[in-house]
Amino acid sequence: MTGAIFAAGFLVTQEFQLGRRPLMATGLFLQTAGFAWVAIAGSLSANWVELDIALLIAGVGVSMALPTVPTAVLNAVARHDLGKASGINYMMQRFGAVFAIAVVSAVFAAHGHLGTPASVTDGFKPALAACAGFALLAALSALAITPPKTQHTPAPAQGGSRARPGPATADAVD
Repeated sequence: MTGAIFAAGFLVTQEFQLGRRPLMATGLFLQTAGFAWVAIAGSLSANWVELDIALLIAGVGVSMALPTVPTAVLNAVARHDLGKASGINYMMQRFGAVFAIAVVSAVFAAHGHLGTPASVTDGFKPALAACAGFALLAALSALAITPPKTQHTPAPAQGGSRARPGPATADAVD
């Protein structure tokens, strides 16, 4: 399992060569596949090795996709809008998590309850299928990501020069 986490981490470091879109989409499709596999195979008599492999696939997928999202968001806006974009991205991630938990909990409650192991499985399978559905929607959304059309350049310095400012000196301190 540790090897899979390092493999996903390595892929994320290759983000600039592979591109964000393929990395995010592949990761989210892997997460979809892992969740769907558990939703289909999950039962009281399920083989734990099979479920571990399915959850490992889902975990590697989300490990590939999650770190690339903030980078894609922040590279899509001008430099002066980075703070707003970062805040909106953070807020939408939290809102999405709360919304997904509410929907998945409602699906579980509609199909099962915590009274017996069989009733937990009856609610767990459709709830995890709902998770797979959300992951699929995210994967399809990732396919719509396009690279920025233009590079955002920083505003020119006050003297009109685009040169980087030199290091601060003791004379510049008030």
